[in-house]
Amino acid sequence: MARGATTTHNKIAIGGADVTYDLLFKLIAYNRETGEFRWLERADDIGWTRKNAGKVCGWVSPHGKRDKIVSYIRISVAGQQFYAHRLAWLYTYGILPAKNEIDHINGNTLDNRIANLRLATHAQNGHNQGLRRNNKSGVKGVTWDAERRKWFASITVNSKTKGLGRYDDFKDAVAARAAAETEHHGAFAHTIGTA
Repeated sequence: MARGATTTHNKIAIGGADVTYDLLFKLIAYNRETGEFRWLERADDIGWTRKNAGKVCGWVSPHGKRDKIVSYIRISVAGQQFYAHRLAWLYTYGILPAKNEIDHINGNTLDNRIANLRLATHAQNGHNQGLRRNNKSGVKGVTWDAERRKWFASITVNSKTKGLGRYDDFKDAVAARAAAETEHHGAFAHTIGTA
């Protein structure tokens, strides 16, 4: 959600402008199977309807820092910009979570099918992130320790990095990391080098 945004039962408020569940239903249609939003016809604006009705809403917008840039679909509704995954949640459930984030289960931030979205804490959402661009091993949490000439496996738990050991064999380091992800991150584990 945008900075300074607040939620109530069925609306998003940013800078005083509210987008309600009802307004969302009037302006755009959401396909839960494909995750796409499309503009609906507007009885009050025939020119706009001819030009836009039925077209896919939104654009791809990069988000993040240099080492981990991800793209999200953003949609402008009533003059305000929103992430499509948050609108999908509002469209489907009629409410936006005030304290939780919405996680893309398969890690593809452009896949806004409701079956691919789930509530997550900030930490859980972080567990489900893929590889950073500067990763050289191809596996999250596994790095080469050049000084010791061994593979080092680690995992972050409760905002603290926990070493899992150094290994002569890359596969052993990967196995240690995968086991730790299952143990500590559960359903939010993003195991092995998948992005």
